[in-house]
Amino acid sequence: MIPVRLIATGKAVPSHSVTSESLDRKLGHPPGYILRKSGVLSRFVAAPGESQSQLGAAALRDALKNASLHPFDIDLLICACGVPEQALPNTACFIAEHAGLPPGTQSFDVNASCLSFMAAFRVAASMLAGGAYRRIAIVSSDLASRGVDWREPEASMIFGDGAAAAIVERGDGSAGIRAYKMGTYPEGRRYCEIRGGGTERNPRNGCEPGDYLFRMDGKAVFRLAVKVMPDFLAQ
Repeated sequence: MIPVRLIATGKAVPSHSVTSESLDRKLGHPPGYILRKSGVLSRFVAAPGESQSQLGAAALRDALKNASLHPFDIDLLICACGVPEQALPNTACFIAEHAGLPPGTQSFDVNASCLSFMAAFRVAASMLAGGAYRRIAIVSSDLASRGVDWREPEASMIFGDGAAAAIVERGDGSAGIRAYKMGTYPEGRRYCEIRGGGTERNPRNGCEPGDYLFRMDGKAVFRLAVKVMPDFLAQ
């Protein structure tokens, strides 16, 4: 077991909420269509002036308050977002600034798509176990509304904007991670993707506006999950 102790969590959401009913009107659907398809009554949507890192910092400050801690009590910040605020530098750098962490506080990103927080939690537990760190903050913050394609109902209706933070310390051996497994199946790499924003599709290599929007083939994801999950769970 890897000893780790979760001492506080925090959250933050944008000030604006959008109902499924209002989206029906905006997108020209019959009343009740989006609620029936998504099961979501409303979702938070960030205003143009709200940034991903500001929201993440608000969640971290909430976690610090809940643990009666201060920014200088954090030794390391790990950002675990599905999508970064920009290509460089890492999003953790911006969150650290907005949260008021002292200059020099270590920060970096861990990106594993939807599983970024779980990957970051495992990394944090290992680093705490090594004794180099006393207290680590993990922040997940995403503004999905900036990248959804409303022409793709399957991928656009279920997402909202928000942030969460967790603060962890080394455990005393009575609690921790008993088991952990993550698997990567590259055959599904095109099933959920945002093609733009990296070195492959950009203004110099050629890109289209749609390359910067999230696209998902939910049926293909399901078929792959059905195929690989039995062996994964057995392992």
